[in-house]
Amino acid sequence: MGHVIRRANHKTYRQIHDEIRSVQAAPLPPNRGLPTWFRNALLLPWPLSSFFKAFMRWIGRRDPAIVTSMGGTVSITSVGMFGEGHSGWGIYPATEVLGLVVGSIAQKPAVVEGRVEPREILHLTVTLDHDVIDGAPAARFVRRLVELIEGGVGLDEAQPRKE
Repeated sequence: MGHVIRRANHKTYRQIHDEIRSVQAAPLPPNRGLPTWFRNALLLPWPLSSFFKAFMRWIGRRDPAIVTSMGGTVSITSVGMFGEGHSGWGIYPATEVLGLVVGSIAQKPAVVEGRVEPREILHLTVTLDHDVIDGAPAARFVRRLVELIEGGVGLDEAQPRKE
């Protein structure tokens, strides 16, 4: 079951962390948070369930704001706890424009100031909707994201930047 963090750009990492932890500690809502009509429609026998899914996809393509209002614009999932020390790709079908799959941290050789040294490497998969984001801005975004992660930006208790 996913959780949508609203207005994350106006929260500190600590506020986001506390919100995630409170959702994890709360009891699971009935039907995993899905409305009863939606859950029942997914349980319909084939071909009715296929028709319902196709209808929902059609609605999402017709008005993407509906999908965004339910699921947000960015998705983040962490699979690192399951593949400790292993690298690999984490690709999943997402409806969001940007998806981040945070993998494990592994010791690997890296070049540092011309020398090969063991370093901890974070495995991160970034998926982008190319219908919405062009390749060059996406590459600049990923490069800047890596710089921010490597620099530990935002890990202090300061207020978030409001851009």
